[in-house]
Amino acid sequence: MLRARILGTESEIHLKTWYPSLKGALAELKDLNAQLEERVVAATDQLRQTNANLEEKNRDLEESRERLLRAEALAAYGRLAGQVAHELNTPLGALLSATSALPGEAEAASAAAFELGHLDHEEASLVRALLARGLETARVEPLAMPGRQDRSRLEQAILALGGGHPDPRLLAEDLLCLGITCPEDPLLTAVAAQPRLLDLAAKLSAPARSAAIARDAARQAAASIAELRGLAEGRTGPEAWD
Repeated sequence: MLRARILGTESEIHLKTWYPSLKGALAELKDLNAQLEERVVAATDQLRQTNANLEEKNRDLEESRERLLRAEALAAYGRLAGQVAHELNTPLGALLSATSALPGEAEAASAAAFELGHLDHEEASLVRALLARGLETARVEPLAMPGRQDRSRLEQAILALGGGHPDPRLLAEDLLCLGITCPEDPLLTAVAAQPRLLDLAAKLSAPARSAAIARDAARQAAASIAELRGLAEGRTGPEAWD
């Protein structure tokens, strides 16, 4: 007989009665342990498969992300190429146009200078005043480009002065090239009756105006190149122009 103290009381436990119950409990515990191991193995396999599926999905997502990044990069390069073309084509086109016109303008200016030498003093003085205005306009940086309203106002002023000019628009264009944009300018009144003198002054100043256009275009192209170089190097703002 085995004596044990349970909850402050003493009980006698007969081994012959207790042992079979213990043996059965151990067998049941063994079965439960085996079942638990099987469940653990099954759960481990399922977890391993789930992890494999997740890794595959992660690889797919990474590949999709890389494809998207490549597509975005290609689109960005395309936009940059378009920006480069726009930023450079405009000033380079103006530069090419101005420099291409210079030889013809120089020849016309030479002929105009020869004609200027055969004018009387009053006419020559008016041509020189017009030429001085044109050269002063060409020295301004950047060169002022008159608009449609300036041309329209001058055309109306020319028509108001009379004289029967066959092409007031051409006369207004010559005035604008010389920097005369105000209808009340005294030089406009002076040449309204003598468009030939205005034509001489416009021809004499044309090379300087084309040179000014080429100057501004070259500077704009250089600034665009500097800005694009700064963008390519990851710089933005004023420091991109250094």
